[in-house]
Formats: sequence, C-alpha cells, structure tokens
Amino acid sequence: MCFLPIFARWPYGVHIYPKRHVEAIIDLSEDEVFMFASILKRVLKKFDNLFDMSFPYMMVLHQRPTDGKDYPYYHFHVEFYTPYREKGKVKYFASVEMGAGTVTFDYSPELKARELREAPET
Repeated sequence: MCFLPIFARWPYGVHIYPKRHVEAIIDLSEDEVFMFASILKRVLKKFDNLFDMSFPYMMVLHQRPTDGKDYPYYHFHVEFYTPYREKGKVKYFASVEMGAGTVTFDYSPELKARELREAPET
C-alpha cells in the first residue's frame, strides 16, 4: 500500500508498506515484488510529472538488520524524503525545527496527497 501519512516530515513524503508483515525486502513473495515494483514506478513517474522535472528524492528502505537474526518487530517499508514543497520552492528546516526536533508545516498533507494523485503517470 502507498500513502502520504499525516505525520510525514517532507511535503511529498510518500510511504510504501506491504499488506502483510515482512521484516525485509527479501521476504516479499514474487507477486509482492512485482506489486512493489509497480507501485514504485507509479510513484516515481508522479514525482517527475508533478512539476515537470526530474524530481529529487531520497528513498529509504527500513528493514531488519542483516546479521541473520530474527527481528519479528521490524516491519519493512519505504519512505521518500522530498525537498520540494512547491515548484521552485525547497522545504528548509528552520531553527525551531532543528533545535526542538519538531517539524512545522506550511502545507496540508491532504493537499500534497491530492496533488500527487492528480499528477499524470505517463
């Protein structure tokens, strides 16, 4: 599943989660790998088409450590960190955000999610 959570720290901070609990990307079934790839492709196309440019982002894969031990409390997911809040406007963390470790928003996550949904996929 793919969504932009209300708690995202970045304007277009999309999250991707598998529907079932898996600890790491290698635990996905073949069908889940194809679904993940399909969702990933759609998200990246929408990013690029949102402002008609190659959209910069960091894609972070959260998964269990790779030491071979069992970590049933780890849940594999992907988060995107996207610097742009609007076309030509970068999201900078202000002193209160850096100092207090809290994020202020000059946008609505619901609005950013709608903008992404409406962006073309081609």
